[in-house]
Amino acid sequence: FNINLKIFSNDIIEKVRIIRSKLPNKCLLTISFQIQPNKYFNLIQLNNLVDYIIVLPFDEKSTENFQQIKPWNGLYYINQDNLQYNLTHFSMNSILAQSLSYGISKDKLIMSIPTYGLSFLLENNINYNINDRILGQGFPGRITHRKGILAAYEICDLIKQENYRRFFDNKTFLVLAHKKNNLIIYDNIQTLKLKNDIFINGTVEYKSNFIINSQIAGVLVHYIDMDDYIGLSCNRGAYPITSVVSRIFSQSKSSLETKMLNSQSETTITSSIMLNNLCLGVKTNELIEDKTDCRYYYVCQPNNSKPISRLQCPQYMFFSIKEKTCTHQYS
Repeated sequence: FNINLKIFSNDIIEKVRIIRSKLPNKCLLTISFQIQPNKYFNLIQLNNLVDYIIVLPFDEKSTENFQQIKPWNGLYYINQDNLQYNLTHFSMNSILAQSLSYGISKDKLIMSIPTYGLSFLLENNINYNINDRILGQGFPGRITHRKGILAAYEICDLIKQENYRRFFDNKTFLVLAHKKNNLIIYDNIQTLKLKNDIFINGTVEYKSNFIINSQIAGVLVHYIDMDDYIGLSCNRGAYPITSVVSRIFSQSKSSLETKMLNSQSETTITSSIMLNNLCLGVKTNELIEDKTDCRYYYVCQPNNSKPISRLQCPQYMFFSIKEKTCTHQYS
């Protein structure tokens, strides 16, 4: 039984408690919501009441008041003007750290990969970088008819039929499509080139591996009916995004024993006396480097001298001490 939470009301805990009491013991209770950085209250209590907490990406409702282009559902994002903002912004990497810092258990956290993209109407045709101004949400999809949101198959059709220019932004790990004053941000499964001449098989596969390496509870494909279910628009077979996610997670089962060993090793490390005071003096939620391995970092929170979690950066990335986030270059 899933509760799709649209509004964080003050009585949500009591409502969830009542639902929990009415459900048979064999039923799983999950709760899903979209990221609202300033409204992460009562998550510890929610964590104790439900079996899983599903973090959803933004959709057309939550972006209708956007006035600037945001790195929607990017893997990471660096705000050079406010490095502390890196912990609370829209990227998956930051959302993971933020969720854990507010009390969600790793074994209950499920992150999602969308089969849709967001469309925006640009204020200026030549300005389509992060934080550039927009006039509002983009046009409705031909099939979905929802302003500001496009299904994967609609995006593929636009790129093929209306000559949208597709490009990859290494700074945010976003795939974008642009034509005149229209901009689309979405995920794909095509080969992309990272910095240092590293090639990956699309953002969907890369994000799937990121979720697996984070050792959280799992992944949700959101929404399955917005994938290219016939397979004619994107020319990648039926359900191309869902198929990639399924393949990556199926392959990860073969390395389950190794992951269990890594998890045991992590438990040993994080229980070490050396880490007991690592977060001492931290006044806000903060990420701190692992001095023994630059691929890892710790999540600290106020009034807790010991880190609440140790996380691994996405593949080919390192934790930047200066920028407090994962980057392609160690610094």
